[in-house]
Amino acid sequence: MFFKNLTKVDITAVGGQLAYFFFLSLFPLLLFFSASISYLHINEESVYKMMAELVPHEMYDLIHGLVESLLNHQNASLLSLGILGTIWSASNGVNAIGKALDHIYNTTEPRHFIMQRIMSMVFMVFSFFS
Repeated sequence: MFFKNLTKVDITAVGGQLAYFFFLSLFPLLLFFSASISYLHINEESVYKMMAELVPHEMYDLIHGLVESLLNHQNASLLSLGILGTIWSASNGVNAIGKALDHIYNTTEPRHFIMQRIMSMVFMVFSFFS
């Protein structure tokens, strides 16, 4: 019964959807982390010293200005955009799980699209903090 349901739902396609949506949520998460650096009040000299040790010299020259901008300029809109984008794209993965389970058990989702999306976001946030 279990293996029959796995082939019925095409588990590889669902796995591909999950990988895509969770990988897609990585970029807004990086945006959120980079925007939150300026709120942490990190010592600039220690960041530059660490970068000089870890990053090749050619790359250090390229990203020095970017890191300086991230450390000195607080941007709440990028912070908000990053967290909202992360929650939205990761909740697409949770929504894909729900659709796959609905397909396996031959059920239909009685909730409206907006309610489905809200529930996916809530489940994603709870799974992140658990």
